[in-house]
Amino acid sequence: MGGKYNFENETLIDIGEYDKSVDIHEMIHKVLSTKTTYGRLIELLNRICKLDNSKKWLYNLLIDNMNRMQEIVATNFEYLSYLKTDDFKTYESKIEELKDNKRYYKYFSKLSWTRESLNEENTELGESIALNILIVGLLALDINIWKIPKEAYESEKAFKQFLSKDNNMTLYNPNIRFDTFINYHNPKYISDEELIKTMMSDCQLGRDGIYQICIKEVMKIYENYENIDVIISRIAGCGIIDMGQTSFSFEEISYLNAFPTLINDQFKNFEFDLIVCNIEDFIRELLKVNQGILRIDNTMLGSPIYNTLGVVDYEKKKAIYSCYQDGEDLANIINLSELEVAFFDIRTYPRFREILKIDVSKNIYFIMESSVLYNLKFIKEEFINGAYSIKNYNTYCLLIIKKDNKILLQLISNNALNLIDKLWINFNISISKDDWNKLCNGYEGTIEEIIKNYFEYCNFALSILNK
Repeated sequence: MGGKYNFENETLIDIGEYDKSVDIHEMIHKVLSTKTTYGRLIELLNRICKLDNSKKWLYNLLIDNMNRMQEIVATNFEYLSYLKTDDFKTYESKIEELKDNKRYYKYFSKLSWTRESLNEENTELGESIALNILIVGLLALDINIWKIPKEAYESEKAFKQFLSKDNNMTLYNPNIRFDTFINYHNPKYISDEELIKTMMSDCQLGRDGIYQICIKEVMKIYENYENIDVIISRIAGCGIIDMGQTSFSFEEISYLNAFPTLINDQFKNFEFDLIVCNIEDFIRELLKVNQGILRIDNTMLGSPIYNTLGVVDYEKKKAIYSCYQDGEDLANIINLSELEVAFFDIRTYPRFREILKIDVSKNIYFIMESSVLYNLKFIKEEFINGAYSIKNYNTYCLLIIKKDNKILLQLISNNALNLIDKLWINFNISISKDDWNKLCNGYEGTIEEIIKNYFEYCNFALSILNK
């Protein structure tokens, strides 16, 4: 459907298959996952499984048991949103287009009975229907996870045995819970009132307590794990941005939370050899590169700390990587090379900010790899009183912010094009708007090269994952 929510901060939209309503579809997945006990537990497990995959079976099983209901809710909410953002004619036209996608049209048709009274004269009813469907989705995922015995977490077989007992599928499987809740409102079905009451007893949670509940459940799941402190540090501070005090609508938040990227590999002809070497060999290779970008990549915290950097040699089809020691080391490498330098991980820059300010005079670029909402803190720290401009590239927009020798490149959804001034105001960020040609004069070639480098490298990672 042109998008993806992978249980991280932002929602992803594919620049190759983009439709304006995808932002909303993926945001519904995020709401269902971050505002419920079941969804939030999966989000935490997703972070842990990148460090330790001993419970990857649990992560996958929990997702399998909620995928169908998530897609039903998100697809229905997405298409009903056309009644609010566009009109009834557009809504009908989009449904006709959806028929070409049998899988998602089936998700949409599953709740056709909720739309029987909807017509051109009462389009405002569409928003009410969409919200009610979302509420049922939240109820289906608001599960008393703390009632799951720790023995059930010992193996996939044990968990499935637990689900097979009594009414546990209805109490702990969101796909089944959703069917039961939604059919309670369908006049064609006769519902078990006592079962519904039992299920509703799971849905009295205060939204503010969900994170703490899920942390306790993680402690139970990994009770015998010898590095439990590492697990807790992995999920500590895992949260979402509070937009409650802002003047943005749900749709606008969806647009700002979306991050344009590649979800399917599209640069089929882009292949290169990956080389890892010591810093001395890296510098020798770097000085031979005539066309490319010096990439400052991830800082891997731990003992010891690894600071990584790389360069893609387009002429020789090589990607060369190494590690540097500290800020002085980094400043020296930047100054030795004639290539433009770009930080692809903004967490690294603040650690070396002071020495780079003193020792580096050339332009420093920052390519943001998450949505603008999750980069506001960095923008506020580094670009106050700077200037910005935006360019539309049809399936995505590029937001540029410049201050002194620092240039920030932020991909945003087309839908967010006219929301940036409002974003600065809501978060008290002083950045003035400027003309694109004036702001980017002399830099546009480098900017295009960095964006090209980002998408091609992203594609390379996808091609490896898909092998």
